[in-house]
Order: sequence, then structure tokens, then C-alpha cells
Amino acid sequence: MFEWVELDLLRSKQSEYNRSFATAKPFKSLITEDLVSPQKMRQLSAAFPEESWGGWVNKSHEHQYLKKSCTDISLIPEPLRTFIYELNSGPFLKWLSEVTGIQEVLPDPNLIGGGLHMTGPGGTLTPHTDFHVVKGFSLYRRLNLIIYLNPEWKLGDGGESWHRKFEQAVKWETCYL
Repeated sequence: MFEWVELDLLRSKQSEYNRSFATAKPFKSLITEDLVSPQKMRQLSAAFPEESWGGWVNKSHEHQYLKKSCTDISLIPEPLRTFIYELNSGPFLKWLSEVTGIQEVLPDPNLIGGGLHMTGPGGTLTPHTDFHVVKGFSLYRRLNLIIYLNPEWKLGDGGESWHRKFEQAVKWETCYL
């Protein structure tokens, strides 16, 4: 059923993920390299648009210098578009709900705060929390799924996680939840 998300593998490790999420410090979180196979992650990375792509919207300001994003699903290239659809699907959201204990996790079909994001060379993104209330929907945002697609990244390049739990560099195929 899924082309990109390794849902069967994720389900097979359900109890491990439940424990990991529930006991993570300083806040509940989950890191997994099982969301997508390494081969498929390379394909997704290869499909990620260059800085010069016409679909980017400039989101740069003092707290996120050289930041660009695209929330228009019709512009997002394949296979990234299909991958985003899978992440917003009922079966994946059910798994996410079971791992987190958050009932009725809803999709983000409008990609409000989602979609593709890029911070170019020399760019910065200061530590922050994302918005919590989704405007116009009376919904409270409780989860962020972050997938890094930067295979050439090395420790010292910048962009290291600010989460105190992570003392080593994040691998490019790592998914934060």
C-alpha cells in the first residue's frame, strides 16, 4: 500500500517506540531511522528542489535567515508529493496516534507549517517553538515530524539539534517526531 513509508517495519517496533516516546527527556519525542529505507531516502533527497527552484517562497527574517519553504502540494515534485500524502494518510496517522498516545491525530492537508523547508548555506534558524493554535481551524498542534534530507551534512556544518538529548550529529535519514 505504501510506496515510501515503511509502515510494516514501524508497526513491528511499536512497543519499542511507545516506550521511547513516553520516556524521552526533556520532552516526549522519538527519533527513528525506520520511517523510510536508506535507498528510498536517497531517492527523496535527490528529488529535493535546488535553491533556485521557482516553487520556493522566501520566509527569511531575523530568526530564520535564508529560509525558504513550499506549502503548495501541487508544486512539490514527485516522489516528495506522494511521500507527504502517505504521511497524512489514515494508516500512518493511526500508527502515530498509537505511538504517542494522542487520540485522533489529524492530518495537515493544507501543510500549514509543513511541506518543504530549506535553509541555505550560511542561513540560520534560531531555537523556537512552532505555533500551537492552527488559525481558522480551532485545532491545537501537538506534533511536528521533521525529516532531514541532507546527505552531505557533517558535524560542524551547523544545524545541529538543540535538543539536549542529542549529543551527536543527526544522520541525514533521521526522522524526529
